[in-house]
Amino acid sequence: MILGPIMGSGALAMMIPPSTLGVICAAIAMISVGKLLIGIVLPGLILAFFYIIYIIVRCILQPDLAPVYEITKPSLSERVLDFLKYLAPLGVIIFLTVALLFFGIATPSESASVGCLASCVLGVIHGRFKWVKQSIISTLRVTVMALIIIASAAMFSQLLAYSGASRGMLEVVKGFGLSPILIIIVMQLILVILGGPMEEVSLMMVSLPIYMPIVQSLGFDPIWFGVLVLLNVEVAIVSPPFGIVLFVMKGVAPKGTTMMDIYRSSLPFMGMQLLTMALVLAFPKIALWLPNMMVTAK
Repeated sequence: MILGPIMGSGALAMMIPPSTLGVICAAIAMISVGKLLIGIVLPGLILAFFYIIYIIVRCILQPDLAPVYEITKPSLSERVLDFLKYLAPLGVIIFLTVALLFFGIATPSESASVGCLASCVLGVIHGRFKWVKQSIISTLRVTVMALIIIASAAMFSQLLAYSGASRGMLEVVKGFGLSPILIIIVMQLILVILGGPMEEVSLMMVSLPIYMPIVQSLGFDPIWFGVLVLLNVEVAIVSPPFGIVLFVMKGVAPKGTTMMDIYRSSLPFMGMQLLTMALVLAFPKIALWLPNMMVTAK
């Protein structure tokens, strides 16, 4: 009950905008960044709801997993002050970024700029806006890395298209005679298997240029498929035995924690991720409802 929620919430971060991995996924798949970021909101909230219900029910059934302990209860004024000081500013930044996208007030780039400006203002208010040079250098490094990833993925995609490989793979897939939804399920299974030993960006760079022409030719919405891919990446990074988050957790877990402890802790949260992915697969409107309500920025 300590290891599992940490691993689960770490994976959940990519489903709550602004999500860096979501931006990279949209860029590699050549789909709308704004629509994908809005599309992951509802699945992310559903997954968070599943986590909450699981933790509450499990602790009710096994109270020893979360024993009662004495705490000093702060006063109402202290709680309100802490909320306004620590939680509300971050919530405002996230709300501003998402709301500007949703209502078409700003493009994804403009929305990101507003979020960056709001973060700088928050840093000044808290008296921690000091390392401007270091921040700029770090930002440049991340930006250059992201642009190289996007350029490499675009090059790979163009190579597949010009060589005729995309057309050939499409004909092979259609030759199997499988139903379109079954083809999508097989794609997801391949991603789960590959996602254990592979890092998530590398996985998307290799798979999306191959998958997207097939998805579009089958008549599926690319935004819906992008949401499925992000959910799938979540499953992959916490899936035993090779999920990358499992090894990160092993490195920071208390002494005496075995890999088997970590595997057992991750399985319930992996199950809830699979359940959410199944819901999005069965009911595409979960991923498409909010994007379809968006106003396009002019």
